[in-house]
Amino acid sequence: MFKTIRGCLGLVAVCCALLAQAQNNDEAVNWFRKAAEQGNAVAQHYLGVKYADGQGVAQNDAEAVKWYRKAAEQGDAPAQNDLGFMYSNGRGVAQDDAEAEKWFRKAAEQGFAGAQNNLGSMYYKGQGLAQNYAEAVKWYRKAAEQGDALAQYNLGDMYRRGQGIAQNDAEAMKWFAKAADQGNEVAIEALAAMKNRASPIAKQNLSSVELFGVGLKKATRTQLRAAFQKSPLQVKREEDNYWVDLYRSDMALEGSSELAVGYTNQGQFAYAQYTFPSFMDTQQVQRIADMVAAKYGKPGKFSGNVGLGRVEAVWQRGKDVTIKVYRDWPDTTTYLRFIDSTAENQMNAEMEAEKAAQTRQKAASQSGAF
Repeated sequence: MFKTIRGCLGLVAVCCALLAQAQNNDEAVNWFRKAAEQGNAVAQHYLGVKYADGQGVAQNDAEAVKWYRKAAEQGDAPAQNDLGFMYSNGRGVAQDDAEAEKWFRKAAEQGFAGAQNNLGSMYYKGQGLAQNYAEAVKWYRKAAEQGDALAQYNLGDMYRRGQGIAQNDAEAMKWFAKAADQGNEVAIEALAAMKNRASPIAKQNLSSVELFGVGLKKATRTQLRAAFQKSPLQVKREEDNYWVDLYRSDMALEGSSELAVGYTNQGQFAYAQYTFPSFMDTQQVQRIADMVAAKYGKPGKFSGNVGLGRVEAVWQRGKDVTIKVYRDWPDTTTYLRFIDSTAENQMNAEMEAEKAAQTRQKAASQSGAF
């Protein structure tokens, strides 16, 4: 979500004049250095850019920070933004969210679109300040209205998720389209996904919930095992005397680690659950929900705060079949679960009955001891 500034956008004419005189990066650095050493803020910023990118000089983040700071302290907004970026990412300086926020804000308050987007992202993530979706929307909008493609995507994403602003698919698609027109690839994908899920034809074709081509309603253990054998799933356990079959799933569904599939005593499908380890990535639950929404449309229910706490998205497909994406808390592991509620209830009842029978049997075997 963060961005730096490169190029000649919004800079004073002297910088472009220096560029015009330069025939290559080495010569450009020479001219920038001459002006920078005389205190020209624009040249100081551009000399920092050359050090950050390793163009015409050996790449050196510490030198980049040095020149960014000289320009930033003179009030140069692009340099303030880039200095904030270096603090945010710990490049050439110790990582410091408070310093990153300070410099992003200085540039943002001067109307610099890239810094406005970056400040919005800090509010969105709760990075260096209290998480505040409404403030994120405010700063994303300022940058988006200036034509910043990344901010346009971020603002569209806030509308899509209903974070910090009322959920509005039309507004989400509007901002995604603006960013897509500028070639933002993430916005292009998001816009295509929203158009697909809005299509009545797509919804009709996807009314049946399937795993590897097998419709889950009334599916049997035999049918699903046959389909799984032809899939990239790797068997961890397939035994009829267990309620649940287990598979390694990372080669079948990116980001997942395991697929668990439960059945009734009669071998009827009850549920399937993918596990997605998150390693404290609080945004993963939203990405998995978006993936499901791209195929099955907007969830009928979405509850919780993606940034903090339990989250659940639910799709109801017919009378009995439900899809859930959920996360507990503080464990951020995300689960994607397909459920035939009638069969799952039966399976749970059978498991409870078996557990009760085992308890009675154990008590009977030890009755002489108490």
